[in-house]
Amino acid sequence: MRNDGVGHYAWFSGNEKLAYFHIDRHRSAEVAASLLGEKFEGILVRDRYAAYNGIGSQWQSCLAHIITKAKQIKREHGLLPREEKTACADRFCDRVVALFKAACETGRQLKTGAIPWESAQGIEKQLVNRLAGICKKPWRSNPPRL
Repeated sequence: MRNDGVGHYAWFSGNEKLAYFHIDRHRSAEVAASLLGEKFEGILVRDRYAAYNGIGSQWQSCLAHIITKAKQIKREHGLLPREEKTACADRFCDRVVALFKAACETGRQLKTGAIPWESAQGIEKQLVNRLAGICKKPWRSNPPRL
């Protein structure tokens, strides 16, 4: 974002009960550490930005970012010449998107009570099994022609 023509970054940290926004000129590990603390002990849900690398010992990729990345890979794959395309690439990306959309929807339903929390462990097992099925076969891409 810009403030008087000068670029700034909007940082967010929060959970279901708290939202904290911080505007800063920098997008560095120092800013991330100042927001989350030097001894962050929770599970950090984050993108792959390197500024978070030194914070906490447990983290999870943001599911929305995984969905976006899978869609981006599919779009970029579609731009390749036919002889460089891999037959399973689009299907893989579609399955990743579907899985993580289902995981997000399950989370929403758990939070609203539409799905009882007692079911969460079984649902988690089903989602992990789906992921294992998606990742079962190695994805070999054709080398680009030079």
